[in-house]
Amino acid sequence: MLMMRVKDVFDEEKISCSVDTTNPFELAGLLRNGNVDLIVSTTPLDSTQNILCPVIHGHALLSGIGEAEVIEEIRKVGHQIVAAHSQA
Repeated sequence: MLMMRVKDVFDEEKISCSVDTTNPFELAGLLRNGNVDLIVSTTPLDSTQNILCPVIHGHALLSGIGEAEVIEEIRKVGHQIVAAHSQA
């Protein structure tokens, strides 16, 4: 459900990207092996995982409480990522 909501936000903003889901135990491998530009997480993440990309706490997308603020943050960060990639 969270993945679909994040994908919907990016689709609404016409941001072309890949959205995937994982769990905290597999995150370290994804960070090592892939290009991760943004993490939207519903659980606290281990600060020792060397996460270099933005992390948005997305629990509000499940609870509905504070959802508008989280959606706005996802939009803002998504556009920043697109701009950074277009400059590279």
